[in-house]
Amino acid sequence: LQWLEEDLKEANANRKVRPWIFVGGHRPIYTNSGTVGVLQKTFEDLMLKYNVDIYFTGHKHHATRSWPIGHNGTVTGHSYMNPEGLVHLVAGGAGCDECHKPKNHSLPPQLATEVDYLATGVLTIYNSTTLHFDLIQSSDLKVVDSFTMVKEH
Repeated sequence: LQWLEEDLKEANANRKVRPWIFVGGHRPIYTNSGTVGVLQKTFEDLMLKYNVDIYFTGHKHHATRSWPIGHNGTVTGHSYMNPEGLVHLVAGGAGCDECHKPKNHSLPPQLATEVDYLATGVLTIYNSTTLHFDLIQSSDLKVVDSFTMVKEH
């Protein structure tokens, strides 16, 4: 944790050089079945303290996108324009042969979408204020989820 905090502190202090901060991990904090409490308690406040933009994970064999989330799982808005909080992206469908049929899920309030297709995420960073994410279905290359994040400085 000390290493991670020092790294995030340095990155956040140098936003002119590193306008976007991403953290990657294996397990998501927010899933369609709830919150992984130990991960939330261990990492969420640290990522929020240093204004991490997106937390990328896998593990689950589907894809989810959260709304911007603040402390204790509080949704801070339903927009990616100047988001106040951390966006969580799970892109775990790239080898998922058991979830080839869409399911009907009831999502917790933190999650904006869930996609149960074999898919790959493509992140495009346009500049220091705008990025775009597409989730592309493997079978036909259709975009099945996307969002654009804009941060005005």
